[in-house]
Amino acid sequence: MSEKRVWSFLVLGLVVSAAIVGCGSNESMLDTLPRDGYGTTENDVVKGDVNSLYVGSSRTWNQPFIDVCWDNPAPQFQRDMDLVSAVVRGTWGGVARVNFRGWGACDANSKGIRITIEDSNPRAEVGAHRNGAAETPSRMWLNFTYGNFPCYQGKDYCNWVIAVHEFGHALGFYHEQDRGDNGGRCNEGVAASQADGVMIGGFDMNSVMNYCNPQWNGNGQLSQSDIDGVTRFYGPTPSRAPGTDELVFDPRFYLAMYGDLRGAFGGDMNAGTWHYLVNGINEGRVASFVFDPVRYVNSYGDLQQAFGGDRAAARSHFLSNGLNEGRVASPVFDVNYYLATYPDIAAAFGADRVAAARHWLSNGIPEGRRASAEFDPQYYLANNADIANAYGRHNWYGAIQHYLTNGKNEGRRGAP
Repeated sequence: MSEKRVWSFLVLGLVVSAAIVGCGSNESMLDTLPRDGYGTTENDVVKGDVNSLYVGSSRTWNQPFIDVCWDNPAPQFQRDMDLVSAVVRGTWGGVARVNFRGWGACDANSKGIRITIEDSNPRAEVGAHRNGAAETPSRMWLNFTYGNFPCYQGKDYCNWVIAVHEFGHALGFYHEQDRGDNGGRCNEGVAASQADGVMIGGFDMNSVMNYCNPQWNGNGQLSQSDIDGVTRFYGPTPSRAPGTDELVFDPRFYLAMYGDLRGAFGGDMNAGTWHYLVNGINEGRVASFVFDPVRYVNSYGDLQQAFGGDRAAARSHFLSNGLNEGRVASPVFDVNYYLATYPDIAAAFGADRVAAARHWLSNGIPEGRRASAEFDPQYYLANNADIANAYGRHNWYGAIQHYLTNGKNEGRRGAP
């Protein structure tokens, strides 16, 4: 992304009464799709756009922990609920200091965000709701059957992009097209500007909160303005989302690693990301040069006892503790070896093993640096002419990728 950041409109809800935003699909997706908020009055509906944020200033949450619960969870919707949880934590929760937690069944005392599953138009109340100093539940309705609200691009896709949009509302963001600086650039579902709306930056056609986004809800991917806006009001996350941190997930490598995924998704990295978050990590698939969940757990008895087959929990442990402890989760990367082999790296990062690992991914690999006793990319290409011819004599990324996808299983030697 460009280093230049354009602040998007954030509109904060200053009024006390609940504003409900009904959300539908872009007209460019299919002209016959119904709009969200169908059957509500214009004043009840808060419309959103893709790249910028229009924020309700009285509606942002006061603390980073936001409880989420389901009013009517059901076994047949477990996969849908898991996808929504993973997607929201990996988008809004992956860039801003908001921690969506819980995700169990609601009870009479549940606060935070209460989600009802029903076959109707998806919609959400805007932001936190307060009765004096106390917060009351913020309501959301999601559709997992799509009988009365059509889904034309696959259920997982619809669940993904709708969840990102509706949780934008739950965080306190109105529709982008309702901003006063729209200037006629978007005429889809425009409602009156909100009295408590705060506009930050310029109108963003690519916001996930914009009805006129060329891609429906931005294909569920936050625009840079969305990211700038949510981090302005909630602060940046201390680290990237666990599910998509570069240390554990690289969509290009993930698709290259598995032929079945290439057959199913081609080069669609969004689809690959969805698969990894919902299925791939639980299947123990490798998605980065640094982290193999099965190898990680099997290499340490304490991790086997603690996590068993819970690969997602093992991934979280690696990011929060394991890497800093110097634990190894890949045949091509050992952070202790990397620091010990290169004095300049050790001088630059000291005991910060996470920073050293990120350096290897961003700088060390392009420089041809070796990061484990098992694998040396320069040796590998020098001693495998067929691979060097296929990938290039100095393509260290290609060398690592080939070794992990094919070479190791073929019995090729990775280092002297």
